[in-house]
Amino acid sequence: MKHFITFTGLYLLSLAVFSFSKIVKEESFHTSTIKNITASSSGGNYTISKYSGDSIVIRVSLECKDLEAYNSFTMKYMVNLTNTSGSLNLRTDKVPSTAGTLTYEIFLPSDIACDISSEKSNISIKDLKVNIKLNVIDGVLFADNLSGSLTITTEKMDIDIKSTNLDVSINTKNSSVNFAGKGGKLTLMNASGKSKITLIGAMEMDVQTTTGDINILLPKLIDCNLQATSVKKTILMSFEDILIKGTVTPNNLKVAVGKGGNEIKFNTQGGDLTISNVNMLSK
Repeated sequence: MKHFITFTGLYLLSLAVFSFSKIVKEESFHTSTIKNITASSSGGNYTISKYSGDSIVIRVSLECKDLEAYNSFTMKYMVNLTNTSGSLNLRTDKVPSTAGTLTYEIFLPSDIACDISSEKSNISIKDLKVNIKLNVIDGVLFADNLSGSLTITTEKMDIDIKSTNLDVSINTKNSSVNFAGKGGKLTLMNASGKSKITLIGAMEMDVQTTTGDINILLPKLIDCNLQATSVKKTILMSFEDILIKGTVTPNNLKVAVGKGGNEIKFNTQGGDLTISNVNMLSK
């Protein structure tokens, strides 16, 4: 049985090259016996999704050329899964890309603490209350319909997050970040990457860049306290049919929007900063 993940053109290409699929390891654990999960690998693809029962299920499969390649893999490399006093540890030897592509599927019934470390991975997290930390040097993150807590540390990723009541912290050097959400809090440090923020409803935000561009789309009607600073460039602003009261200069904005409310802060040293409540964003 094949287990497919829809990710990027790069991953779809790998499926075309590696046409044989087989499960390397699969185990389940009752939730009462597991306190946290740690996964570490040099690469591979991760999917984390909700499980309807009261078990945690870990499934690792290999996409490779044929059965001979699969047998060669199992003789050379190990996928280790251990449970030590409630700490579930999933660890894989460094696997060359020519050996195939590993897919790690983690099914969780609840927001069990989960830490994932990888050099380069595509990660999908859907329909889940999470307590997840990601430390990934490079890759892709697609996260949809999340709540809970998510912490991301990366050098360079394509990040796409849709959330409700999610506290998310992102620290990155050069990532493309596309965030849409309401409730919770977004803390983003993106040195030189581009950040596109779509605020669906009330939430707290603190977004900072060095040279990276920031584009913010607010709802047509929102109550918040908005602070924005662009050190080297003029802030581009466009607001329609909404009350704004406070201080507005070409490089600084400190206003109450509507009736005021949650603190929303944006700061860039040298990037473009665009703030609007109409869909005028071009980047």
